This record gives sequence, C-alpha cells and structure tokens, in this order.
Amino acid sequence: MPLNPARLTNRTPTSLAIAALLVAACPSLALQQDSDDAPLLAGPSVGGQAEPLTLVRHDFTGAFQRLDRHPAEAALALIRENFTVEPSADGAIASILADRRRLLDELVVERLDVLIKLANGGDERDRVEAIGVLRRAMAPEARKGALGDRIRAHLSDAAAAEHARLEREYLDAAIAHRVQLLEAERAGMGQGALRLRARAIETLVGLGAEVRSAYERTIMQKGEELDELIAALNLSPEQEGAVRRLVQAYGEKTLLDKDAREDQQGRLALFLQIAAELTPDQRRALIAHARGEG
Repeated sequence: MPLNPARLTNRTPTSLAIAALLVAACPSLALQQDSDDAPLLAGPSVGGQAEPLTLVRHDFTGAFQRLDRHPAEAALALIRENFTVEPSADGAIASILADRRRLLDELVVERLDVLIKLANGGDERDRVEAIGVLRRAMAPEARKGALGDRIRAHLSDAAAAEHARLEREYLDAAIAHRVQLLEAERAGMGQGALRLRARAIETLVGLGAEVRSAYERTIMQKGEELDELIAALNLSPEQEGAVRRLVQAYGEKTLLDKDAREDQQGRLALFLQIAAELTPDQRRALIAHARGEG
C-alpha cells in the first residue's frame, strides 16, 4: 500500500485530547481561561428589538456548546460586526492575537514530544510534565494580563462593556454546566469545591482548543503535501517500514468504517504515531515544511 498520510489528515483534529488528559492529572491548575468559537448572532428580532448578542448556545438536545476559540476572541468577532472599531485599534488587537498565536505555534513546534506522549497514552507523570510545559509556555502571555482585558483596552467604552459582558456570560455558563457534570460524578463535594474544579477544567479545555488551533496552523494546513514531505525526510529503512505499517493499519481500520474515518482524534493519533518514529531533526523539518518554512 503506498504511503499516503495526506488523505488521512485532511480534516480538523480535536483538541488533542489535551483537556481530558491534563484535567485528570491536575484539576486545580489555574491557567488563563481559554476557549473560543465562531460567534452566532442571537437570531431574528422580536417585537421590533434585536435580541442581545451572546456566545452561549445549545444544540438541539439542549446540551451546552463549548467554543473552539478563546471566548475573548469569539466575543471580539461579534463586537466587530456590531460596533465600530477604529483601524488603529483593530491593528493593535490583531497584533495581540498574532503574538499569542505565535507563542502557541512555537509550543507545538518545540514540544511536539509532549503531544506525542499524551496521544500515545501517556501516564500521569507525562500529564504532569505537559501541564508544566503549558504553564511555562503561557507565562509570557500571563504576565501581560488577561486576553480579554488587553483587547478591551483598544475598544470604545460601549464596545468594551459589551465585550466584557459576552465573555463573562459565556464563562459563567460554561462553568455552571461543568458544575452540573461534576455533581453527577462527585456526589457530596461542596459547591465551592465544585466551582473551583469546574473553573480549572474549563481553563484546560480552552487552552487545549487553542493548542489544537496551533497544531492546525503549524502542521495540518499543508497536509496534502505530507506524502512528498515524508519522502524528503530521508527515512531509514526501519523508519519507512514503521511508518508504512502505521498508515496501512489505519487504512484497513477505516476502509469500511465511516465513523472511524471521521474520527478526528484518530487522525491526530496517527500523525503523532508517525512523528514518534522520527528523529528530533526530522520532526523539526516536518513542522517547518508544514509552516511554509522549507
């Protein structure tokens, strides 16, 4: 079977399973809250008045829908649609977001080894290591202040107030929903402890989503060229054999199974399994190429 991982990586991966893995290791970790999603307007006007903007939404079953970006960035998209943002302010905000994305991109590039261990079923020691890596990586951002506060510093008073309301409303809803989930698992835990744990979990879930986006930017965006790239990595015969076996096994597993083919975490796991067969220099070359640097 010819090596063709490109066809296996043409969809967006999930949040790298980071949130679930890290929460199990350190639920009380307090990082900067992250999460984010393409905003939806509230809908048609009722009685001549538009409904308030919101980032809170539920699916057809009523289940709470989490964002796939940081809520401050999701709120900004709504603000841009409904308020005037001066070009100079918009440029300053874009620079803030670009700096954050570069930091996360570097995390993916430099610490792909951590993601590999997690995807391959890392133990608690691996998860604790990953938490430390994430905290250190985000420290420069944390020192600058909360992302929402930094965005609002460049908005008009009215836009900033609405931005803060949107972000706060979403976070309150996400934490309240997480508390409900925890209550079912941890009967007897006090409300204060439940909310503390829920907030920590939501922080990790959001950061996992941002890391996922960084993964997409650094690796997935040129997935169609992956076949040619691997051919250019000068794999040893042993490496090439191992990679071909991984791809063949994945192809056989998903050939007749539509759900398996659409399993984003499975595709991510395949890529990380392949990356685990590479030397550090080969992994760096792989990511550099995906980022358009080689």
